Amino acid sequence: MFKIHFNIEKSISIQKSASEVREYLTDFTKSSLWSPWLCLDDSGKTEIKNIPSQIGHAQLWDGPIIGSGIQTLKSLSEDSIEIELEFLRPFKSISQTSFKIAEYQSSTEVTWKMKNSLPFFLFFLKKFMIFMLGGDLARGLTRLKELCEMGKVLSTLGPVTAMNVDSFYFQGIEGHCTINEIPTIMPISFEKLMVILQKENDNQNPLKHSGFISLYHNLDPMKDRVHFTAGIFHNEKMKQLENLHSGKIDNHRALKLLSQGPYHHLKSAWSKVFSYQRSNKIKENKTIPIYEIMLNKPAEIELEKLLTEIRLPIK
Repeated sequence: MFKIHFNIEKSISIQKSASEVREYLTDFTKSSLWSPWLCLDDSGKTEIKNIPSQIGHAQLWDGPIIGSGIQTLKSLSEDSIEIELEFLRPFKSISQTSFKIAEYQSSTEVTWKMKNSLPFFLFFLKKFMIFMLGGDLARGLTRLKELCEMGKVLSTLGPVTAMNVDSFYFQGIEGHCTINEIPTIMPISFEKLMVILQKENDNQNPLKHSGFISLYHNLDPMKDRVHFTAGIFHNEKMKQLENLHSGKIDNHRALKLLSQGPYHHLKSAWSKVFSYQRSNKIKENKTIPIYEIMLNKPAEIELEKLLTEIRLPIK
């Protein structure tokens, strides 16, 4: 069958020696610590075969969310690692991945490459698959960097559960950006919001609200655009502040997940929720934006202790 081939490549700089980084890449007993996929499945199981860091070393995985498959170490050298990924479920396919390692005076650059393909009749999914898999590789490299530099990944993801949500009102800073700009633009938007709220407090007329919220009114991976509001919310209508976008969210059901860690790890949190939603064939309620509730204030705690509840409205 004729196939459409595509390549994905992501890189990151890690402040560790090449030998230290290489150990995490060639010893699959450590894969669960940084893998962008294994962290998505609470019920996933893995099995190790053959000697770590030697040709033929392999890891099998199986889970209701991540499916099943096997990765096998095919070749390795000082600056290159080749791994074959064989997917068995939910569909059969084989992908070739590689890591290029370049050591500099005080850092090591890791480049993760993946060669993949789609049946020709699914050509329209190519851009979407590049976006999704590219995001996965980027998430994995971020987790790998933290693990190498800090000895741990600064992210803990809770289970996905369903909840009923009462209607609420919101207002905040409205903006547009690319998907990759979200971790940078969103904190800046909240800083602007805090200035506005502080002026209200200085006027001895503080605005009563229930907390801080990020709403994503439209997130289009094909066009790489996001329309968002960084704001506050309350179960009753609030005093409208000048130049802030406002609205109401009606009663709904939602899948929720509690994420602990820096803001950039919310990409993994959303991946886990959407993976759960797809594997359980739950329909998304697209009349209500997806959103995040901040349960503590970043300025008052360590980033690794930041608590965020993400919610995906469902039918």
